[in-house]
Amino acid sequence: MLFNRVAELTVGAANEKSVIIRDLRFSFSITKDNDKSANNLSLKIYNMNQETRSIVERVNNSVILKAGYEHDIGAVTIFTGSVISAWTEKIENNIITYLSVSDGILPLRDTKISLSYAPGISAITVLKDVAASFNIPIKPYPKKMVDKTYTNGYSFVGKADTAMRDICEYLGLTWSIQNHELQILDKKSPIGEELVVLTPDNGLIGIPSRIVDATRNKQKGETSPSTGLLLSESRMKNDKFQTEGYRVKCLLQPRLYPGCYVGLESDMLQLNPNRNSTDSQTRPRAYFRAETVTHAGDTTEGNWLTECELKPLE
Repeated sequence: MLFNRVAELTVGAANEKSVIIRDLRFSFSITKDNDKSANNLSLKIYNMNQETRSIVERVNNSVILKAGYEHDIGAVTIFTGSVISAWTEKIENNIITYLSVSDGILPLRDTKISLSYAPGISAITVLKDVAASFNIPIKPYPKKMVDKTYTNGYSFVGKADTAMRDICEYLGLTWSIQNHELQILDKKSPIGEELVVLTPDNGLIGIPSRIVDATRNKQKGETSPSTGLLLSESRMKNDKFQTEGYRVKCLLQPRLYPGCYVGLESDMLQLNPNRNSTDSQTRPRAYFRAETVTHAGDTTEGNWLTECELKPLE
């Protein structure tokens, strides 16, 4: 049950004194996606005393944000990162400290490698060596990675993220850093088998919006660049669209992150968008992978919300 919101913020430098904030007001806005670029968190912390601000307001501090519901799974980590900028302003009666935080920015920026392999080297072997160079935890690799070889060998000198990009593209994979862990996915599957189910009964808000290509007729094999969002209510009777996914909004769901396995229950999943919801007692369910996820909230006012884009599994 999504009641009794709880949140906790920890800020501090490695091996030094950290600040844990539970009772002061703070607000957060998180953007995450399934891409190599760093995920970001914007924080506003209200009315810290001078001593606490002197610890919190430092570039390169580590930040851990936990949020959730007391009667669900409690406060769980929804963002981990490093402070890239910090400043404080007085606005009316409030002293507000602003933190801009990025996930994985230090290993992405600082990791450089020099590698050389003989002809016929396994691309997965190279991938794992490059992944290890970031010196951060690595989530389980996809179960069904299809290996290839570098016929002429493989050599690289430079930033590790560039090598990761090229190797993953060669193997048909994607990679990102999620909460200071390296995550590698194939392009068609979620990270694991743990399922997050979204329904109107557990926080799904409004009607999922279909992301479609209005100019593609799948049955005729025609393709074109996606035109973006089109709600299914606007379909004509005989129109045929290729569904690219759904945009959904829900009460804050800390289990959602890019790459996770999602079950969506909604009457909008029916082929007939004009279907009366009373036609059946069972809502249809379909399965997706989360591609982008945003979390936003304030510990003293307003709703805690999550929005995400879901990609159909193939």
